Amino acid sequence: MNREYLNFKNVVLEAFEFLLNDFNFQCVKINTTLIRYESDRMFLQIYHGRNSFELGLEIGFLEKIKDEEQKYSLAELTEIMGLFKNPGNYIPWTVSTPELVKKYVTKLAELAKNNLQDALRGEPSILIRLSEIQTRNHNDFMAEMKLSRIIPQADECFRKKNYKNVIELLLPIRNELSPVFLKKLNYAIKHSNL
Repeated sequence: MNREYLNFKNVVLEAFEFLLNDFNFQCVKINTTLIRYESDRMFLQIYHGRNSFELGLEIGFLEKIKDEEQKYSLAELTEIMGLFKNPGNYIPWTVSTPELVKKYVTKLAELAKNNLQDALRGEPSILIRLSEIQTRNHNDFMAEMKLSRIIPQADECFRKKNYKNVIELLLPIRNELSPVFLKKLNYAIKHSNL
């Protein structure tokens, strides 16, 4: 699909011109789905997902850690900006017409200009907070993955009345259990021969 007709590149360059004027960024990469700006310490990139058509923004330090850029997504940035009551429910804008590209790139630029000044300047306290949010989100995701593996196993053991295995599986994650599985764990403890 030819993406030129969406005019993403030109809309981004116009909407994010404030980066050049107000924050001493320079545009260093331009293509039909990604525009990247850099200052002496920071980078900001705006992208339009090649397959998803999701509009996104990432910011980070130019300095690499273990040969990787440390970047923060729009979802993490919206949390630090306090834009949503429940930031975990952030859903990126999917834009697939020139009109929607213009509308939402403009909104994205306004969000950045009005809410990300400290991050754009490389303010360490903001970036530390973003790193904490990113770490917490990663840990939450890993915990969810672990639960999604353990819960079916524990449920199967419970059906088979193998209470010892239920206890072994659920006891270490007791604090993350739903009320239903907490009851199953307590039942298993009460009815096991341990």
